[in-house]
Amino acid sequence: MNRIPLVSIGQGDFRRDYHPEDLGMKATPVDSLNLRFLIREPADVYHAKSAEHLTSHALSEFRRCPLLYRKREMGLVPERDTTAYVTRAKPASTGFRTTRGPALST
Repeated sequence: MNRIPLVSIGQGDFRRDYHPEDLGMKATPVDSLNLRFLIREPADVYHAKSAEHLTSHALSEFRRCPLLYRKREMGLVPERDTTAYVTRAKPASTGFRTTRGPALST
């Protein structure tokens, strides 16, 4: 019988497979997993609850600075409009583009 490891660590000759028995656990066949703790809900209900939960971006911001995250949530820090893509003007002496965006006229 081919045993499926719980986790594999390392690469090549240094790879080590850990099975439940190695950690003092009982092996559980995949067919007998109890998934009753999972909740099934319609998509519209799921998305309606999304306002109550953190997005990955908000979680990242919280981890970086919890105080700044809290102030933004309370509306104490104004939102800034930023450009994700900034272009630079090309030098007048060359005819080559120096940006990845559209060519700028001089």
